Amino acid sequence: MNEPTVKKIMTHYFKLKGIKAVLQAGPGPDFLEAGQAIEIKGTDSNFEGAIEQFIDYLFTGKYKGLSVAFPHDLIDVGKLARFTALCEAATAINRPIPVYIVAGINDSYHVRLFGNGREVWTAFLQQLSQQYSKIRQEYYKIRHDPNALARRAREEFMDIDRTLQENLRQLIQAKSDRILKSLLSQ
Repeated sequence: MNEPTVKKIMTHYFKLKGIKAVLQAGPGPDFLEAGQAIEIKGTDSNFEGAIEQFIDYLFTGKYKGLSVAFPHDLIDVGKLARFTALCEAATAINRPIPVYIVAGINDSYHVRLFGNGREVWTAFLQQLSQQYSKIRQEYYKIRHDPNALARRAREEFMDIDRTLQENLRQLIQAKSDRILKSLLSQ
């Protein structure tokens, strides 16, 4: 999902939620809302550059605060860990970073707001734990394939970035605001 598409989605989301975010032109944040910078990123955005930008917006005092929005497939486990660490530092100086994560699912875009990176990380870990608890229960009921759990774990943990993105997509779909894709073409 490219950055212009995420901007369109967030424009509709802000209208839906009554958030008076104003789209900006030129360098700087993509939106401003009451002195708060709102930065939008796409799937192929330079994550290193984004972190630099977030640091600039947060720690220089240029803006009252920062929110970010990006698609679920922008981040992998390493990026989420770095973003979470930045969010923790921002929270320590009383500037939490709310994060909107977007996923395209069927005929809609789904947007979910998390309070910060830690909430994203925690939601992912809780969902993973619940999935394995359910799998373990099923394994004990079936007992015909003792290697089923190991195969599943190998598959998921050897490609943990894919597992993260799939779980984020499920988390977003389960609790999000939905915007029809057809609205973006209007």
